[in-house]
Amino acid sequence: MAKKLFELSAQGKQARKKGKNSLISMSLAEAKMALNKQPHLLKEVADEDIDFSDIPELTDRDLKNARRVGRPLLGFSPRKLISIKIDPDLLKKLKSKAIKYGKGYQTFIHEILEQYMKKRAV
Repeated sequence: MAKKLFELSAQGKQARKKGKNSLISMSLAEAKMALNKQPHLLKEVADEDIDFSDIPELTDRDLKNARRVGRPLLGFSPRKLISIKIDPDLLKKLKSKAIKYGKGYQTFIHEILEQYMKKRAV
């Protein structure tokens, strides 16, 4: 469940190439342990002192294609969290198709089920 921390900064890429043991190449759990042992690695930085030069600016196209990530917004009928078992090969195909359509695989599965039920409605 541990995820890699940010590796997109120029400093992070250089550190990885040099094989340096840094927070950038650690898992989240490893980084938390390192910060507990070495709190000096974490320093206060004012917003105006943050270097954003290695982050490309968003274009109008980027903003148009942006989508919300995470749980769906609560509305009149919020989605219910369930657990189902799916054959690994089928799940792999569903995830692949979802990527092709630019959707999350759970949203894609939801849409498939919704369409199926609409067609079968009497």
